[in-house]
Amino acid sequence: MEPFNTILAAVDFSENSDHAFEYALTMAKKFDAHLVVLHVVSEQVDVDLRTYYGSTIPFEKLEEDVMSAAEGMMSDFCSRKLGDYENYSTVTAGGQPYKEILNTAKEQQANLIVLGTHGRTGIDHMIFGSTAERVVRLSDTPVMTIRTHKSGH
Repeated sequence: MEPFNTILAAVDFSENSDHAFEYALTMAKKFDAHLVVLHVVSEQVDVDLRTYYGSTIPFEKLEEDVMSAAEGMMSDFCSRKLGDYENYSTVTAGGQPYKEILNTAKEQQANLIVLGTHGRTGIDHMIFGSTAERVVRLSDTPVMTIRTHKSGH
């Protein structure tokens, strides 16, 4: 078994994602590993926003604005969550989340992927499937999934 020297934490800024990120950070500290923090702007966001705003916004400008906002959220997230941990890098990508997680893991030579299991629920889950499920099924890299326990379940 390879040591965990690069850990990929996929975050979507949800409560569940925050919970999973705590595990990734704890493991990165324990193994003195490089932590890669990944946020994927789903390609569905572009479609939803264009439908909402109509065709008055050029696609390229919309994409730039969304990516810029995502990078700002990533910066805020890291400054709040990482404390004094400096052995990290960030990646903000656009596309299908499970594909981007798998691609980034390969590109960064991650030894472990950590992600939450319930970013989407209800009809979204039925239509898009579970990102975590697809990553677990398709990844050559070990995957740790973290589920947030809700009271009463």
